[in-house]
Amino acid sequence: MKKFFRACTDFPAHPFFIASYFLARLYAANLAAGITLGRLIKPYWITLAAMTAAWLVLGLLLKGVRRSAVLVSAGAFIFFSAGYAHGALNKIIPLPAVAVMAVFAAAWLGLFVFVWLQRPEVRPWTPRLNAIAFLLFLMPFSQAVLYHAGKKPVIAPQAAQKEAALAPRQLTPLQMRMPDVYYIILDEYGHHDALQEVFHYDNSWFLEALKKMGFHFTEDSRCNYMLTVISMASALNMTYLDAVSKKEGPDSEETAIPFAMVRGNTVARMFKKIGYQYVMTDTGMSPMDNSPLADKVYSFTGTDEFSALLANVTMLKGSANDFILNQQRQRHVYNFKAMEQIPEIPGPVFAYLHLTMPHPPFVFDRDGKPSKARQIEFKPEDYWPEYEKYYIDQLIYTSKAALDLIQMILRKSEQTPIIILQSDHGLRPNEPWANTERFVRLRGRILNAYLVPPAMRENLYPTITPVNTFRLLFKTVFGAPVQLIEDRTYFAPEKKHLYAFEDVSDLLNKGSSSSAGSERQDKSVVNAASGAKA
Repeated sequence: MKKFFRACTDFPAHPFFIASYFLARLYAANLAAGITLGRLIKPYWITLAAMTAAWLVLGLLLKGVRRSAVLVSAGAFIFFSAGYAHGALNKIIPLPAVAVMAVFAAAWLGLFVFVWLQRPEVRPWTPRLNAIAFLLFLMPFSQAVLYHAGKKPVIAPQAAQKEAALAPRQLTPLQMRMPDVYYIILDEYGHHDALQEVFHYDNSWFLEALKKMGFHFTEDSRCNYMLTVISMASALNMTYLDAVSKKEGPDSEETAIPFAMVRGNTVARMFKKIGYQYVMTDTGMSPMDNSPLADKVYSFTGTDEFSALLANVTMLKGSANDFILNQQRQRHVYNFKAMEQIPEIPGPVFAYLHLTMPHPPFVFDRDGKPSKARQIEFKPEDYWPEYEKYYIDQLIYTSKAALDLIQMILRKSEQTPIIILQSDHGLRPNEPWANTERFVRLRGRILNAYLVPPAMRENLYPTITPVNTFRLLFKTVFGAPVQLIEDRTYFAPEKKHLYAFEDVSDLLNKGSSSSAGSERQDKSVVNAASGAKA
């Protein structure tokens, strides 16, 4: 037994523990963001394969696997910490990433020369290095294990469960020819008034093209929440997240519940109850890229958001930007090509198509060619002159691509489909994230266009919010006994205190040209306090 233990501690496993530590550390740091464990598999095996190859090659050169293991451990530590170091140094002295990476590379090369010339005896170091590396790895690993062990099953709010439990309507033979339903999200696509005010850009050509196709615009539509995952959880479950706020607490950063609400959403459940297939596309945000309800998921196999995060904290920072941006561009191209196949699917389909454009990163110019933007994380307050140009360029391309997609859907569809085109929230103005009247007005108003049957179109009203989109659809088109609820918009801090919701509906109503039009809302609207909370 002692020989076995000695053999285990004498084996130079420390390089693999060090690499595992950095991967686990990044994963643990993003637990609240909902990144799934499966996203670690690809980068982990690539890392292990690369390190094993380096260990063996250096072992042959140095005639010692333990000496080569020291170099590989040093290389792994340098490689995985370089991005963090650059971020810290950049706050003190602005330096290009390539300069910091060159210094780190030179440090490793100096160590290599020392080991090559001196050939130190490192066998006594191995057990200690193994122990240190293992303890390092154990910290984020334990954090992740405790997090998952402490998680309770995610349960959607009772209000959403109640709607999903509705019995399907008895359909007549004529009604069995149900239309395909497309829910298309253009992420961070600003309201036309906001585009004029912030960017001095007129997108009326896009709106007019949609009107010619038969779309109806709700002129003063607002989002319910100003962050993507919370906004989509609300829209796809036809409810507010008051119950989630109560469960998690206003200061929580935990997004597991809203992500789970998107994956197991009420709208898809209701469509499946009446014979629809559920189809969705890959957004690149792993917690929303799949669903146990989906009959078909169009999944892009390239770089995901965890790989992009990883590259940004390693020596690949800077040099990997072009690769990551190209992967994002390919993801968009893949999604548009995949969506062309949906009208050919037999039977009625509910398609949830979340396109992460014109939201940054900016990867297209207005003609669909690669953008000259090089930032992966592009904060408007930091790069406003460039941000304005790149946002509008990508918005123009997004508009053109959306029109082409809709024309293709209409051309290929045997009967006129239902198409709902929305943004999850409005654009981000060049000012701090705050509940000011201007910020709320620009961020809170959204694109909201409907190609729907007359029964629904006649009941649309100017200030409808996404929480009522599918309530109105199921009520007017499919005859489901659902009622509308009060349209409200909530503000919460951007990164922390995600559920510290503050009702800012009155700020949006200030000076609204459509506030009077909201009186057209269905008389079945109930107070949000009774109809939206679980």
